[in-house]
Amino acid sequence: LDPAKTPESRFLIMNSLEVAQTPELYPRLLDLTKPEIDPSIRTGVVIMLKNATDPAVQARIRELVNDPERRVKLAAMMVLSETGEKESRAELQKYYFTDSLPAEHRARIVQSLSLTPEVSDLKVLTTALDDASLGEEARLVATGAIGRVGDPAGLAALDRIAQGNDSAELKKWAASAAKVIRDKTAAAAPSTTPVIAPGAS
Repeated sequence: LDPAKTPESRFLIMNSLEVAQTPELYPRLLDLTKPEIDPSIRTGVVIMLKNATDPAVQARIRELVNDPERRVKLAAMMVLSETGEKESRAELQKYYFTDSLPAEHRARIVQSLSLTPEVSDLKVLTTALDDASLGEEARLVATGAIGRVGDPAGLAALDRIAQGNDSAELKKWAASAAKVIRDKTAAAAPSTTPVIAPGAS
C-alpha cells in the first residue's frame, strides 16, 4: 500500500481498512505501523487496533510506546491506558507534562483520560483546565471529567475558572461541576443531627 499523499485519500484508506479489519488482516495492518509508513497512517492503524486481543498486536502496540514519532507514541500510550492498565495510565498522565509537548497532544490526553476519569487524573485535568492553549473544547471536557470524579481536590481549579475571565460557557460548566462535587461531598458527610433516645424529653 503506497502511503496516501492527501488527507482525503488517507481518510478513505483508513475507513476501508477499519471496515475490512479481521484477525487475518492483522499481519498486514501491523506492517502499516512500520517506521517507513506515513505517520498519519501509522497512528490511525494503532488506534484502529485498540480492541484487538491478538498477542502479536498487543506486543506491537507496547513496542510503539517508545516510537520516536510522537503521534504514534501517543496513540499507543492512549490505547494501552484505555484498556484499563494502571501502569499505562500513569505513564500517560506523566507524558502530559513532557516539555514542549504540543497542545494538540495534551488535548488528546485530556480527552482519553476523560473517557473514564479517576482521582489519579486530577493533576492532569486541573492543569488542563487552566491551560488556554488547549482550546475550549478540551477544557470543557476536563471540566466535566473533574465533576464526574467528584473529589473535592478539584474544587479550587473549578472555582478559579467559574470566577475568572473565561467564556460564559466554560464558567457555567465549571460552576456546575463544582456544585456537583459540593453536593456529593455534603451527601456523604456524616449526619450531625443529635439522636434522641426513646423516652428522653
